[in-house]
Amino acid sequence: MGGAQPVVVVRPEGHEEVSGGNLYNRHLLQALADCGELRRLSVAQWTEATQEPGIYLIDSLNLVEFVSMYPRRVEGQHFVLLVHHLPSLEPGLVPHDASLQIEREALARFDAFVATSEYTQSYLASLGYQQRVHCLPPPPPSFSSVPRPLTQPLHALMACNLVPRKGVLEFLLALAEELEASDSLVIDIVGRTDLEPAYARACAECIAASEQLRTRVRLQGASAYSEMPAWYQRANLFVSASAMETYGISLQEAKHFGLPIFAMIGGNSANHVAAGITGELYPSPAELAKAVVGLSRSPSSLAEYFRQAQLCRETTGSSWPAEAQRLRLSLEAWFPS
Repeated sequence: MGGAQPVVVVRPEGHEEVSGGNLYNRHLLQALADCGELRRLSVAQWTEATQEPGIYLIDSLNLVEFVSMYPRRVEGQHFVLLVHHLPSLEPGLVPHDASLQIEREALARFDAFVATSEYTQSYLASLGYQQRVHCLPPPPPSFSSVPRPLTQPLHALMACNLVPRKGVLEFLLALAEELEASDSLVIDIVGRTDLEPAYARACAECIAASEQLRTRVRLQGASAYSEMPAWYQRANLFVSASAMETYGISLQEAKHFGLPIFAMIGGNSANHVAAGITGELYPSPAELAKAVVGLSRSPSSLAEYFRQAQLCRETTGSSWPAEAQRLRLSLEAWFPS
């Protein structure tokens, strides 16, 4: 890094598993390694090792470990937080939740932040943090994307892990109330079911208990990242019931493949949707479900959303190598050796 301090990335446990944060980290780390020396440590290796100088990139999944490690900080050691998600962004979290205290204690001690969106950068400022921030939204996916015609009826895709903050169960409950026997639509839900098993079971039981859902909603489980283009290509609508997205990689991918997006209002979601043109945003799962069913009953409306989304496909932009170089230049300026 031309005289800069060594960069050490502390990878969270389960960093090979399917998630938007892990995907972001994988691309960024590879690009950082390609443009300069980079060390990788697991959380266990970091917490057990003798502390050494350097610039440490810490995932926001590891705030607890950071708080416990901070007293062992040595001279010349700088900590930068990769901000994917924070407890304070978790919908419905009570004010006295212990994770909020850990967040406040941890974030005050970081030397700088890497934000995955302008929304996250603004959010950090709104909380009063004055550390330097490097904003690094993920570049467009590298998957090939070409215009394609619409096929009817409505075939929606939800790409998310089955955890409470993704809002899938609430959406399914509302959807069951809206559907009628004559409605023609299919929804594929692609994502992990092992992170919150009780929640995933509740989603499966909700589908099984509803005659309307059983024939229309399919829990597909996790897919390898290389298999995701096929899911986007099969669909003609993308649905997100998540009440909070600090970036929303699946929304970016849907836009890349020219899918109209019906999503919840929350966080950075609005930056992926041109409301009234390429999709819509809704304040509640009930309103989202009602809108999806309504769209399935209006082939002409689906055709217009799909046409506009195809015209607005996001296929060009920056690249991971370019963004990694920008980040390295920021780190070099902030923490010269």
